[in-house]
Amino acid sequence: MNDTDPHLGLVPSTSLTRRRFLLGSSLVALGAEACSKPPRDDLIPYVQRPRDVIPGAATFYATTATRDAYGFGLLVESHEGRPTKIEGHPEHPASLGATGPREQAAIYSLYDPERAKAVRRRGAASSWSAFEFAMRAKESAPWSARGGEGLAVLLEPSTSLVAEARLDALRERFPEARVHFHAERSAIDRLEGARLAFGEPFDAVYSLDGADVVLSLDADLSGGGAMAVPMARAFFAKRRVESPRDGLPRLYAVETALGLTGAAADHRLAVPPGELPRVARSIANAILAALGDRTSPLAAALAAEASRESEPAFVRAAARDLVQARGRAVVLVGDRQPPDVHALGHALNALLGAFDHVVRVTRSPILEAGAPSHDVRPLLAALDAGAIDTLCVLGSNPGYSLPGDARVRERFGRAREVIHLGEHADETSALASWQLPAAHFLEAWGDARAMDGTSSVVQPLVVPLWGGRTVAEVLAALHGAAVRDSRRLLRDVFERRNVDFEDAVARGVVPHTDTLRPRAPSVDLAAVAAGLVARPSSPPTVTLAVAPHPVLHDGDLANNAWLQEMPEPVTKLVWGHALLVGPSTAASLGVRDGDAVEVASGERAVRLAAFVQPGHAEGAVTAWLGHGRRAPSLAASAGGADLAALRRLDAPWIVEPVTVRKIAGKERVIVTQTSADQHGRVAALRSTLDAWRADPAAFRQANEDPASILPERLSGSPQWGMAIDLAACTGCSACVVACQAENNVPVVGPADSALFRTMHWLRIDRYYGGTPAEPEVDLQPMLCQHCEKAPCEYVCPVNATVHSPDGLNEMVYNRCVGTRYCSNNCPYKVRRFNFYSHDDDLPESLRMAMNPGVTVRARGVMEKCTYCVQRIRRTEIDARVARRALRDGEIRTACEQVCPTEAIVFGDVSDPRSRVSELHRSPRAYAALGDVGTRPRTRYLARITNPGPEPSR
Repeated sequence: MNDTDPHLGLVPSTSLTRRRFLLGSSLVALGAEACSKPPRDDLIPYVQRPRDVIPGAATFYATTATRDAYGFGLLVESHEGRPTKIEGHPEHPASLGATGPREQAAIYSLYDPERAKAVRRRGAASSWSAFEFAMRAKESAPWSARGGEGLAVLLEPSTSLVAEARLDALRERFPEARVHFHAERSAIDRLEGARLAFGEPFDAVYSLDGADVVLSLDADLSGGGAMAVPMARAFFAKRRVESPRDGLPRLYAVETALGLTGAAADHRLAVPPGELPRVARSIANAILAALGDRTSPLAAALAAEASRESEPAFVRAAARDLVQARGRAVVLVGDRQPPDVHALGHALNALLGAFDHVVRVTRSPILEAGAPSHDVRPLLAALDAGAIDTLCVLGSNPGYSLPGDARVRERFGRAREVIHLGEHADETSALASWQLPAAHFLEAWGDARAMDGTSSVVQPLVVPLWGGRTVAEVLAALHGAAVRDSRRLLRDVFERRNVDFEDAVARGVVPHTDTLRPRAPSVDLAAVAAGLVARPSSPPTVTLAVAPHPVLHDGDLANNAWLQEMPEPVTKLVWGHALLVGPSTAASLGVRDGDAVEVASGERAVRLAAFVQPGHAEGAVTAWLGHGRRAPSLAASAGGADLAALRRLDAPWIVEPVTVRKIAGKERVIVTQTSADQHGRVAALRSTLDAWRADPAAFRQANEDPASILPERLSGSPQWGMAIDLAACTGCSACVVACQAENNVPVVGPADSALFRTMHWLRIDRYYGGTPAEPEVDLQPMLCQHCEKAPCEYVCPVNATVHSPDGLNEMVYNRCVGTRYCSNNCPYKVRRFNFYSHDDDLPESLRMAMNPGVTVRARGVMEKCTYCVQRIRRTEIDARVARRALRDGEIRTACEQVCPTEAIVFGDVSDPRSRVSELHRSPRAYAALGDVGTRPRTRYLARITNPGPEPSR
C-alpha cells in the first residue's frame, strides 16, 4: 500500500503502525514511539457526580425533529451530556420508533465544525448583545412610529405553537410588519389542492393498512415525508406474505425518474413531468367510466381525456383494480404536483370510498396554512418597491433555494438591513448585514406538531456549542419581549393550554393533542372539475424535471458528510449529482456516464455530468437540488451545478422546453456500485405471487446448506443471527447511516470514494432485471453474514478473524496486519480495509460524535459488521445483573432499530420460538450465495410481487 494519497495530498506518516513494525521496524523505534505520545488531555474526575449521570452508561432523552415542518419524535442517546445516537420515539405517530437517514445524520450536523460560530455584523465579529441593542433602537424609534412598517420576516413553514405565539406578539406590537413563509419542500400546492376539493386547506393522513390497491402519482412511499414511516410500515407489512395462499396488495406508480416507490411497484409508468397531470386525468376518466358516472361535473370535465397509445394498458389496469377494490383503494399524489392534480386525487379517493377506511382529513397544523403569507412573491414585490427597511430571514436559505427569476441578490440589496439566522455561513448570510448563528434542534427548546395534530417537545441534549439561538428567541428580540429564554417561552405556551410541562418534557409527546380532525368533510366534485387546468399537448421537446435530492433535501443538509457519502439508493451516486437521462435519450445525445452536457433554457444554461438511468422517462431529464453550493464549506466540495438559473417561481419543478447537448470534457461522477447484474447467482431473489403459488417450494433449495467437510463447532445458546425481508425493504438506506453513527464508521471523502474505498459496514445493493426501458429493481441490504463456515477465517495468517462462542464472526483489531486475504476470500465483499487513519485529523467537535462503546479503528486493519456486539454484551450484562434470561427481541442492532418497515429482525437462531428462527423457516427464506457453503447466519426472505393479469403496456 502506498502511504501517500495524491488525491488528498497526504505525506507518508511517521507514526509507528503494527504493519510497519512487522515489516521490519526495530524494537528501539517501538519503545521510542510508545514513550513519545502524551495523553491528549488531563482526565479530571467528578468531585460530585451529577444527578442521573452514570459514567459509561447511556441516558436517553425525548425530543423532536421536523420533516417539512411537521413534528417527528425522537429518542437521543447521550453519554455524560454528549449526544451520540438518535432513534425514533416509539410513542410518536410519525416515527413509531424508526427514523430516516436525515435524522440519523443529525448527530454529524450538530458537531459540524463548519457551523456558524459567532454573531457577525457586515463580516466583522460582533455579539448577541450588540444585535439586541440594535433591535431595541429600531423597536423604540422607527418601527414604533410606523407600527412596524418596513419590517419583514421570512421564515420556514412551521407547526410550532411557540413560534405561533411569538408571531402573534410581533404582529400585536407591529401590525404593519410583514410575515412570509418559504421552503422548497413546502405544502403550498398540496394545501391549495385540498382547498379546491374541501373548501379548506386540510391535510390528509393515510392509513395504508386498509389499502389493497394503491396508485402513486409521483408520491413517495419510502422517503422522508412527514408521515412516510407509518405509511411505509403499514403498506409493506401487507407485502410480507407468509404463504402462497395469502393476498398481496398491488402498487401502481407513475413517475419520471426511477425512485424507490417505482422500484417497489408492481406496475410502473414513466412519463415526462408535464405529462403526469394528463395521465392522472386519463385514469380518472377511466375510473368514472367504470363507475358508470357520465353525468357529474367531473365526468363532463374529463370526457375528452384519453390515454395515449403507450399508456392505455396501464390506465385500464390501474382503473380496473382501483374500482374493484373500492373501499380498500387509494390514490396518493406527490407534493411537487400542481393543485388541480391534488384536488383530483381527493376526488378519486372520495369516489373510491377511501375516506371510510384509508384516508382521514385533519386541519393542517402548518401556521397560516393556505394563507397568502406562504407566497413569497408579494415580499419580493415589496423589496422591488423599496418598502422593506429590515428583512429578517430566519432559518431558511433563499439565497440558494429560490429560483433565478427571484433575483435574490439584487432584491435583498434593496433592503437597508438584512438579518439572517442560520446554522452555516451560506449564500443568504453572504447577503446579510447581520449573520446570526442558529441553534441546532439538539441544542434548542421548542415544539412541533405532527400532521395529525400530535404535539411534541423539542428539548436540548447539550448547551449550544457555538452560542446559537432559536427562531422563537430572535422573534422575541425583534418585538422587545420581556421573556426571551426559549424554555420559558415553551413553558408559558404549554401552561396556557393546561399542559403539564414537566410531564410533556419527560414523555416527549403531549398526550391527547390530536384535536385537528374536522367533521367528516365532503369533496366538492364541481369545484374540482372547475379547478382542472387545461394543459395542451406540447410539441416533442425535452423537459427538465427538478426534484429535491433524495438524501440532501433542498441543500440544507449538503454540509453533512455522512449524507454526502451515503449512496443515493437507486443511482448509487455520492459526493455530487448528475443529469439523469433515459437510455434512448442518452443514445440520441451520444452521451455516456460522466460526459459533460449543457442544459439550456433560453439564454440560461448549466453544465452537468450525464448519467444514464434505466427506467427514466424518455423525452425528459432529471436533476436534483442540493448541489452546486457557493458557500465556503464542505458542501461546495461536492461539486455539481446550481439549478437556480433554469428555475422559475411560477413553475419551480418543471423547466420546459430545454435543450440538452453534449459538450467537450468530463464531469466527476462517483458511484459505489458499477455492476447491476446478478450474473445468475442467488443474491436478491424475487418471484411473482402467481409463480410462487405454482411452485410453493421455489426457494427451498436456496435455504438448504450444502454438506461441508468442516467440523460443526458451534453449540449452546444463544446463537445470534438475522433475517432481512426483501419484500419489506424499501432501500431507504436509513440502516446505512445508523450503522455509521453507531459504529464510528469513518468518512473517506470524494477522492477515496472514487477509488471504491468507502468504509460502510452495511450497503444497499441494487440490481436491475427486465429491460433498460422497463427495469425490474431489486434492493438488498448486504452486511457481514456471520457465516458458520466463514471463508475469511481459514485464510487469516494471524488469526485476527475468529468465531465467538455465540456465533459471531469477530475481528480482533490488534492482531490484524492488513494482508486483506480475508477480503479476497469473502464472497459477499463486506469487509472494509482502513487505507488511512481517517480519524487522526478529525476536528475535536466531530470526535464528540463518537460512540464510546465502540473501538475507533486504526490505519491498516480490516473492519466489518459485528451485529452491534457492543449492544449484545451490554444487554447480556444487564440481564445478568437483573438475574433473568434474555428476552426475544430485547437486543436490537442499529440497523434493525432504525428500519421504518421493520424489514430487519435480529435474535437467537438456536431458540426455535424466536422471531428470527420463525423467519429462517419461512418458505421465502434463503441464503445469499448459499451454494458456496458458507452457511450464513443472515437469511433473506425473497421478494414477492403482484403484477396484474393485464400487462402495464
